[in-house]
Amino acid sequence: HCVIKQNDSHSFTDISYILNSKIWKVRPFLIEYKTETSELQKSICNPLVEFVELPDTFEFHSYISAIFETIKRIKLANSTVHSDRIFHRSLRKYKGKIKIVLNYLPKGHRTNIKNIENYLFHFLVSHCHHDLSVAMLITGQNNFLGGVHMHYTTISTHHLASTYVTATKILINKIMFDKNQDQIQIDTIPLPIQDGYVGSRLCPTHNFLQSFIQNLIMTLQDPNLLKDDWKNYHNLYTIYTIMMQGFSTGYREVGNPYVTNKNISKLELNNHKILQITPISDKDNSKFYKTRISLITDKTIQQLNHYQQHRQKVISKLHGSNRIFHKNAKSKSFFLFLDQTVTEVRPKTIKHVIGEKFPLPLNVNRRYIRTNLLNMEINPDTINAFMGHWGSGTEYWGAYSSMAYLQHAERLIPALTEIASGLGWQAIKSMVVSK
Repeated sequence: HCVIKQNDSHSFTDISYILNSKIWKVRPFLIEYKTETSELQKSICNPLVEFVELPDTFEFHSYISAIFETIKRIKLANSTVHSDRIFHRSLRKYKGKIKIVLNYLPKGHRTNIKNIENYLFHFLVSHCHHDLSVAMLITGQNNFLGGVHMHYTTISTHHLASTYVTATKILINKIMFDKNQDQIQIDTIPLPIQDGYVGSRLCPTHNFLQSFIQNLIMTLQDPNLLKDDWKNYHNLYTIYTIMMQGFSTGYREVGNPYVTNKNISKLELNNHKILQITPISDKDNSKFYKTRISLITDKTIQQLNHYQQHRQKVISKLHGSNRIFHKNAKSKSFFLFLDQTVTEVRPKTIKHVIGEKFPLPLNVNRRYIRTNLLNMEINPDTINAFMGHWGSGTEYWGAYSSMAYLQHAERLIPALTEIASGLGWQAIKSMVVSK
């Protein structure tokens, strides 16, 4: 459904064309939520907008302007005509006319209205190799396989407009309407001035995450905290380590699969580079359908080594003071001190410690990572294999998969390292060890 508007307004249908601005406004397909986000959460997440603005790369305005001029002449010649509407008939009748035009094509063309409607979507995915979520946000069309992708993707409208221009530039060069017509200088078409994001909600801003991480590091480097309450220091140091590996591996918000040193393996590539990998099985079943191999950045490895030293020091500290605490702590790879007990690290216990310092779900690491990997133009299949996003017929880690993951990993590990470094994650030694 398309509504042609001569002036911008606040009422739009799914797709609108603004004539004086020469832009399309598309309402993207979005996930429906049953809960509301708080004002605090909105203030620290990427601001969402309702529509995506796309430039008129096909010079659609020239056709619409000509139609409006024709309408003006008709109104001057016939005083009984008062409507400025371009489309007067039902959508069904217009589709019937399109079918008549398609019948003039050579036999065997197999072109129909449905193929035309879906052409841009499939062109973005198959020819331009964009993620399903990107195609869904640009075209406004839904796709069954892209539902999970949409839940973890928040793309800037500027990025989508730029992607649209790049794709339509290819199309324009392939389907010129007149062989004698000069090619459209698409590089000179300005992008719409729109500041915002579309997609999943609760994707934290870079500034918030960077500030949160920096404050946590400064707290852990404060000797007064260790002196006043060493158990609280241990809790924060544990959470720092857990969250750091979450932004390295992209694991889900569950109590297990926290990475430990004993589960990490080294893999040497043909170029003598060393990849450090670990299996992850989050929200899985007894068949391990969602089990995958994840990459670990060097700084995360260093932090895990520091934490192992810290853990041993804390356990030895408990040995002479509290045998029950000592026994419980020794049986856990990661543990917290809560309510006079030693408890396992889980999402609920983490939230109990950090509280309003991090007023977002812990799985926002997945939204932030996936969005940034897409912005860095990492292959969508690589991203989905890393994130654990697949379904029947697209099992990247299945027995019959032909994905050369090691080749993808060589591009993925530098991207993950860049994301972590940009946020300010550091491998920091525990003051419990150095004391």
